[in-house]
Amino acid sequence: MTEHGPDWSAYQRLDDAAIIDFLTSTAGVLTDHGIISSKDTDNLRLVLSGLNPGVGGRTLILAIKRERAEYLELLLARFGINGLCLNILRFTIRNCLTATTASLGQIGQALLKRAELLFNRPFLLQSDGHPERQVLFSALIVDFVSSIASTCQVIGDELGNLARMAPCDLPLSTAKDEEIDRDIAAALGFASIDQHCLPGYITEDSKRKIAQALVAMADNAMKFAEQLIWNTSEEAAHDLISAGELLKLESHRLAAMDLPRGESLVIWEVRRRHIIECIVGLNQTIDLVGNSLISALGVEITRPTQLVTESGKRRLIFDLMASGLPAKRAKVAVSDLLGYLSNNALRPEQVLPAELNRINPDLTSSSLNTLGILFNDSSLMTLAASEKKTTLIRASGLAKIFGNISSAVVVAMLFLILSAGCGLKTAPRSTVGELRPDIPFHITEPSKAVDEGYRGKETQAAPQLKAGEVGDGNVKRESF
Repeated sequence: MTEHGPDWSAYQRLDDAAIIDFLTSTAGVLTDHGIISSKDTDNLRLVLSGLNPGVGGRTLILAIKRERAEYLELLLARFGINGLCLNILRFTIRNCLTATTASLGQIGQALLKRAELLFNRPFLLQSDGHPERQVLFSALIVDFVSSIASTCQVIGDELGNLARMAPCDLPLSTAKDEEIDRDIAAALGFASIDQHCLPGYITEDSKRKIAQALVAMADNAMKFAEQLIWNTSEEAAHDLISAGELLKLESHRLAAMDLPRGESLVIWEVRRRHIIECIVGLNQTIDLVGNSLISALGVEITRPTQLVTESGKRRLIFDLMASGLPAKRAKVAVSDLLGYLSNNALRPEQVLPAELNRINPDLTSSSLNTLGILFNDSSLMTLAASEKKTTLIRASGLAKIFGNISSAVVVAMLFLILSAGCGLKTAPRSTVGELRPDIPFHITEPSKAVDEGYRGKETQAAPQLKAGEVGDGNVKRESF
């Protein structure tokens, strides 16, 4: 991954395949409704077959624009630049965001399995370098897993908002236009038609919410790493902090990418490419976070022994105050007791009750007994039965959530794979058997799909070829 995201050339072919699905599926619907002829769809195939979009980093849409293909002009006339580009954006980022949810789900499931292995392990929470209180390590892991589940939920909800197609914005629209929109939406795998007046703002809002959820998860990952540093070693969590910082930066970058407001296909496509690059980069960073988490959790916990946490001190102070001692005297008494143990390297059971009056006259034998329990890890963990039960219930619920996410991802991928070609199931009546070509992505010769002398004037019609035959390159030209 480069400084500004992944190398676009590595994902050019996947994006081109998605654009081909978009164009051919819409072409199938428009042919069925008699908007275009079978010759026009054959012409689309010829144009696609002769393109080399990777030159200069252009997307396939920009390569088609350079060829001045009539079919692209037809779509622009129907949807407008903003509507068409918005639908292409929503169509092409779905797989990337689905992969994001899948990666998060895998991390969550792996952490839940690790929490089972570390279930009875005590863990010291620290605040500003001071031990705050002792908890179950598994409870801390489950807390972080719940933040991952929340992020998955946000992405899933926003994917639902993105699964709506912006309709054509032609005036004097008829019931026929609405029917065509519904058929196009179904062919592209959209769940419904977007009824918002400004669907672009809805898309920006969804993108921003996804980015904010990832920022929150990155913050939680870094806080988790800080706790690991106190209980293990700085080296164990160093990579996790770095990965969390990178995830946070990439998420802020995604949130900052506003959609274009002008009528420029070039600007729209450049921004769409950058958004996809950013999401792919986020997915790679999420995998890095997951690997760093598993590595950090594999280090043995080496917490200090004979340590009274801040919450333990508050327990002693509270008990003394509950017996009627003023707050100031209770704090001094606890401080004197802990200082005496530290200076003489003693454990609570080594202190005689008769010594308490000499240490501080406000101390009681119950304070010494409570301190002995706080020093004993095993005794403290026996008091955590309620925390263990709560952790088990939460872990079970999260496991079901991630199981549902995994199932939903599989169903979504199958749906996208099957629905992407729905427009081709009602194939135009053509002598060309397959609209989706095997695109030569590494063509070295310039494209000859459109005669330079006829750019923008006419549309190519396919020669009458049978499957497997090779034409002579001479095509008859007819306009729409």
